[in-house]
Amino acid sequence: MTFEYRSKPKKQDNITKEYKVAKKLGSIGKKSAKSINKNLTSTSKKIKTSFYRRDGKSKLSALTVVLASLIVFFIIGFVGINVLMSLVVGAGKEVLVPDLYDLHFDVARKNARELDLFVQQIELRHHDEIAQNRIISQSPEPHKMTKANRTIEVVVSMGPELVRVPYLDNITEQEAKLRLDNVGLILGERIYRYSDDVSKDRIIYSQPLADDYIPRQSKVKVFVSLGKLPDISDRHQRYRGVLDNIE
Repeated sequence: MTFEYRSKPKKQDNITKEYKVAKKLGSIGKKSAKSINKNLTSTSKKIKTSFYRRDGKSKLSALTVVLASLIVFFIIGFVGINVLMSLVVGAGKEVLVPDLYDLHFDVARKNARELDLFVQQIELRHHDEIAQNRIISQSPEPHKMTKANRTIEVVVSMGPELVRVPYLDNITEQEAKLRLDNVGLILGERIYRYSDDVSKDRIIYSQPLADDYIPRQSKVKVFVSLGKLPDISDRHQRYRGVLDNIE
């Protein structure tokens, strides 16, 4: 009688099948994990690339806007300055510079405004010939073309410089001349007359009188003593009366 025992082989077969299935599943799992990991890496790279591209584009766009704004401001400023300068200088209009020499400052300013020009005093100066408040010189010079609304700079006279007449009484003509020279005055006409009080050849008084103020380089007249009148009878009395009347 023969008996067969097959339980073990069945068990082994089942184990073998299960092992194969598990191994297959494990292999599939590994492949899936690798595939998932690969997909995740690829997606991450795409996201990063997209981010950097967008960030680069945004920086480039901001820079473009800044440059464009600067260019626009430059153009507006350039045009604005040109317009302003055109308005200031009368849009290129030219006028003839008037001759303001020896005119009163107020008259010169009025005449200049009628020609769309301005007058500005830049200096005051004494002048022996040009009266006070009259113009000595100007810039630009007269009879030249210049832009409208330009300013003419002028030097205005303060008139002659005034100096004090020195005290000349009872000194000689030579001494008087030295004193007058020192203050810029000139010894002028000499008039001679008799005097009981002032010695001969000395100055009785000056005209203008001492301490008066007169323009520099003016002439000062002096009265010079001939000494006492000679005592000759009636003639003396006659001359004495004339002197008394003059004094």
